[in-house]
Amino acid sequence: MIKVYLDNNCWDFLFFHQIDLAVELPAQQFEIWLVREIEMEIAPLETKNPELYQFIQAACAIRGIRTERIIGFDKPGTPDHERRYGFFGPNDRWATPDQLTYWSSVPIKANSKRPKTALHKDEADRALAARSIESIVVTSDASKSGPLKDARSKGQKILQLPDTGNLPQGWSLRSAILRIIEAWS
Repeated sequence: MIKVYLDNNCWDFLFFHQIDLAVELPAQQFEIWLVREIEMEIAPLETKNPELYQFIQAACAIRGIRTERIIGFDKPGTPDHERRYGFFGPNDRWATPDQLTYWSSVPIKANSKRPKTALHKDEADRALAARSIESIVVTSDASKSGPLKDARSKGQKILQLPDTGNLPQGWSLRSAILRIIEAWS
């Protein structure tokens, strides 16, 4: 089974091209996941871009996309909608040693909390970069400076999507993911 994590910005691409994840990444071959921090980035889209938000909700329901949390403890008093960590729920898991090493080397930027999402600068990208050590991450952010570009330059499993309007002839999300896996093998 191929485990794929989606960055929040890839939804714009999927929506623009009306890519059906149930067809493109069939459940028999692919598990599709969100990290909790991406789920927090999606929430404000309900009012900001309702059509995109509905597309995301439908895709998650139809394709069975789940949100993964790393087992841990949030700071006391953290409101439920701002909680990042899980506590032995069905989609919660322990961080791997490589992920823990990564997180300790790339700390969260203090005093950079964004009001709409309650996330710190690059916090969601940092969570995805840690997942790319072992799994595929699909993003449109790997070309701008930050954790995903750094992870991609280190050879981690980052799929940078093409520009929205310029899909190469014969390009498909499935084939692009399979090429990354082949290169990693």
